[in-house]
Amino acid sequence: MPAAFPAWARAVNAPESEAEAAYLAGAALGRLDAIVRENPPWAGVWRRRLALGAAAMSVLRAGRSEDEARLRDAFHLTRPGADPGPAGRRLLAWRELSARSIGHWRSSFHPAAEVLGVPHDEALQEAIAAAEAGAGDKRPAPFAAAQVFALAWRALTQGARRQSLRGRGGEGELLAAWLADAAVAQRLKWPFGLPLLAAALFAGGGPRAAGDGAEGAIVFAYAKAAARACDLSAELGRRAQKLLAAQPKLGSVRPNARGASDHGRLGS
Repeated sequence: MPAAFPAWARAVNAPESEAEAAYLAGAALGRLDAIVRENPPWAGVWRRRLALGAAAMSVLRAGRSEDEARLRDAFHLTRPGADPGPAGRRLLAWRELSARSIGHWRSSFHPAAEVLGVPHDEALQEAIAAAEAGAGDKRPAPFAAAQVFALAWRALTQGARRQSLRGRGGEGELLAAWLADAAVAQRLKWPFGLPLLAAALFAGGGPRAAGDGAEGAIVFAYAKAAARACDLSAELGRRAQKLLAAQPKLGSVRPNARGASDHGRLGS
């Protein structure tokens, strides 16, 4: 049975200091790191579920009403090559983060920006440069990610022609969170990126700008996000074990000549 997330490390109330936020984030990311390195059989489903959660919160941040269930259904019912709509495009962007090895994150980031309609210009290159610098930052991973978010947010929202990317629901904010998550994965040497920051930061009404107090808010958001990711992994692990336990019975069902199941075998 997958281990439960330790209660002592779970962030419940807002931290009283940046040191407390750092402690909680470190504990949660440490537990999450163990799961990533274990690479459980459900890891692919886990990453897609994290992307769905990040997309749903990004959609809510944009003032739309699609929840995870509606977003998932609409996405899978969209014909290949068809426009999945504003909400579906956010899901596509988040799925890009975990679709490839984190070593190829730039190859994932460009399609994510493109699907959101963000131009490949100097500002986008500045955001990418911020992520590259964050990967080499010597500070703990959540602080490096907070710096990436701040620099990328400024790069992607500065200037009159980028005002539409600014603030709540803006594509610039989404991509800044995307790059912060990529920086965490690189710092921790994970094989894949995990969509973490958006679901926690946006749900809590996190900073729309990278100003005073933003760093502490982002570090604390990683504490909550990592705990939620651990909880989701444990939930998927329990479901997988139930399926494995049922497999012998399911495997004993054999179709007869008319295609009906042999229920005698199932009941034996």
